[in-house]
Amino acid sequence: MTILAIDPGLTCTGVVLLYPNGGFDALTLCPPKELDWRDRASWIVWRLSGVFSTAMPQVLAIEEGYVQPHGRGARPALPEALAAQIGVEQRGPSRQKQAQSRAALRTAELRGQIAGLAARTGCRVVGVQPSQALRALTGDGSPLSRGARKATMGAWARIRYPGHEWTEDTADALGVGLAAERVLLDEKLREGGSR
Repeated sequence: MTILAIDPGLTCTGVVLLYPNGGFDALTLCPPKELDWRDRASWIVWRLSGVFSTAMPQVLAIEEGYVQPHGRGARPALPEALAAQIGVEQRGPSRQKQAQSRAALRTAELRGQIAGLAARTGCRVVGVQPSQALRALTGDGSPLSRGARKATMGAWARIRYPGHEWTEDTADALGVGLAAERVLLDEKLREGGSR
């Protein structure tokens, strides 16, 4: 069965097609930078619709969103009047955390549009956690920062499949596809064992 593996991102989206014979194709979709995020998402979905219609995959493997924990839990906000009375300065999330949250929500919107495209083509969707993708490609799913994980996956893709020019996005998509293959194989084994 053909698996379309995707590492979604509004700057660049990694795409890998894994074929039943063990072959693959990989590409990186990078929409024009001058587009706003909604138009970038539309551009990516438009390009992926061509991949769906040409390759006709049976499975869409897509990396699920992950928000890295930031130390201890968030402190609940005090009512403003009480905070002023006791002299506590109310602090909201940092600008960096706000930007990360916005980016995560926008990528989630892209992820939803891609899943909708898969549903319209009758393609099964398999969600893959970043740690599963890392483990499938490298054999180790230890927690890493996003940047370290992408760099590690890029290095491993170049080692395992040296005849291809890997970007961090396509290497991540490759890990997503390999993890989905493992999920599907586990399901098949479970079904065979329950008979």
